[in-house]
Amino acid sequence: MGGEAFYDPLHATSAFTSPDVRPLQGGSAVPLSRFLPSLRRRLTSPRRAAIVLVVIALVVATTERSAERYGDRLQVALPLMAWGCEALNGHAAEYLLRYVVMFTAAHGSKRLLGDAPFNIRPDGGGHGMPSAHTSTAVLGASSLVQECLVGHPFVQGVTIISAGFVGASRIEAERHDIWQVLAGALLGWGVDRAFRRSGRGRRAAARALRALGRLPRRRRDPSPPGAP
Repeated sequence: MGGEAFYDPLHATSAFTSPDVRPLQGGSAVPLSRFLPSLRRRLTSPRRAAIVLVVIALVVATTERSAERYGDRLQVALPLMAWGCEALNGHAAEYLLRYVVMFTAAHGSKRLLGDAPFNIRPDGGGHGMPSAHTSTAVLGASSLVQECLVGHPFVQGVTIISAGFVGASRIEAERHDIWQVLAGALLGWGVDRAFRRSGRGRRAAARALRALGRLPRRRRDPSPPGAP
């Protein structure tokens, strides 16, 4: 009143209203467009390899002493690390697409095969072909070896052995037989290699979709029934 200016905090402007700037605790701001490139520069190839090695070691050190439990944890850790590395490289969506293809193929196969003998688990359960634990672990390991651990053969070896251990743990726990594990490994590896941007699987799927789009559609006859 009396000519005093009214301050509306809901509509006040500040330095943080720029769409390219994000406020952080303490009043500082980091441009979003610079965050990932900066993180990518900091996480050099040797550091990424060290992170993968440390995470695998931590999983082993903090897991219950059981082959099945080790496998359960590793089949989560490997694909998550692969997704993180792909995200740093700007390919998070590409990796997610491959994961969805693998997941759909693995679980779709389990249900489509029904009561087929090779779909029965060693413990008598169903839905055993293929081992989804193994396909998930191998998908993650394949991506890590090809995209994150190039030039680090020791860590590449540890990663591959970890994925192999997941498959072995499923056999040890009598959740899958060797053929179901092998099928899971081939599925995970095949999807990771074939469904990349330049992979044959992606190109084949694109060609199939284009072919479906070119199929002639049935036209309705506009003439009423009985018309000459």
